[in-house]
Amino acid sequence: MDIEPTREFILDQQAKFWARMDEMQKQQAEMQKQQAATQVMVAQLAEAQIQLIRHSDDYENRVNRALLALTESQKQTEEKLHALIGVVDGM
Repeated sequence: MDIEPTREFILDQQAKFWARMDEMQKQQAEMQKQQAATQVMVAQLAEAQIQLIRHSDDYENRVNRALLALTESQKQTEEKLHALIGVVDGM
């Protein structure tokens, strides 16, 4: 019985298998590099988001303080206006 064709077939299949395995390992290494780069970008985006939130909170606090000051100023102006109206009405 001639087993040479069977032997050649098995060797050929093994060679193809290892060639595909090598290619898959190369692809996996490339994907790991891309994943690492993506992780760095996600970390940078997260930090940028945190900074944006902090900036936004600071801005909101400044606007709120300015609105409170404006409200107080408006009350004083209104009181002075009513006093002036009282003087003018009394004439």
